[in-house]
Amino acid sequence: MLTDDVGLLLATCLSPSTVQSAGLVFRVTLDPQVAQKSVTGRLFVFLSSSAASEPRQGPNWFKPEPFFGQDVEGFEPGSSRDIDKTADGYPDHLDKLTPGTYYVQALFDHDFYFQNHAKGPGNFYSDVAQIRLDPAETGVIRLKLTKVVPEPRYEERRWLREVTVRSQLLEKFHGREVIERATIVLPASYDLEERRRYPVIYVIPGFGGTHRQGVQQYESAPPPKIEGETEFIRVMLSGNCKWGHHVYADSATNGTAGTMPDRGDHSAH
Repeated sequence: MLTDDVGLLLATCLSPSTVQSAGLVFRVTLDPQVAQKSVTGRLFVFLSSSAASEPRQGPNWFKPEPFFGQDVEGFEPGSSRDIDKTADGYPDHLDKLTPGTYYVQALFDHDFYFQNHAKGPGNFYSDVAQIRLDPAETGVIRLKLTKVVPEPRYEERRWLREVTVRSQLLEKFHGREVIERATIVLPASYDLEERRRYPVIYVIPGFGGTHRQGVQQYESAPPPKIEGETEFIRVMLSGNCKWGHHVYADSATNGTAGTMPDRGDHSAH
């Protein structure tokens, strides 16, 4: 959504505080209407020269546009944090930005599970503003985080079930609750043959994929029974994590993602 009252926005940019500020600054406020407690994560400001999509959907892997970010601890509702020339940036720091008119949007990424900040449930973001920017001029651009990325809905079917498992091993590593999710895809004959035992195949999606691919693939009907083939239960795993794909391997970043738990080391919900 593009902010209509750009004139008012620009008027508030030039406040008395700009006298003490060197160069261009994005001042991002966390709206207490969307956050009820302190949060920790990474604050971004995305710029784009195109109105084709919201800037927060970037950066485009092949044609990235300017964006800036920094880690923030204890972001309190109602408070503000600044993105200035000291923040990380692409293609360079904010004071090196090419002057021009940009579509501007802020996002605060505090979701634990999604590597894509724009899809992380609970992440906060602002409206889009079209603003003329010049790093040679001193000014404070005010943006407010007023929106929340929603939790995607999971449409279960008779043959599609979502399973969530709480991993105590990963909780010990990360120091927080960690939930792993999977989609169970049942064969067409499952409800007709109650005593039958089926083989199980575990499917790990590639980079960017999640267990929801099972829903997309079998949304309208269960896997058909093919003559000459054995029916089986599919368990669609995820592998999706904050840093991309943990490939179910132990690592210094992702923890014990590949270690088989001992009995009692996990609990299902």
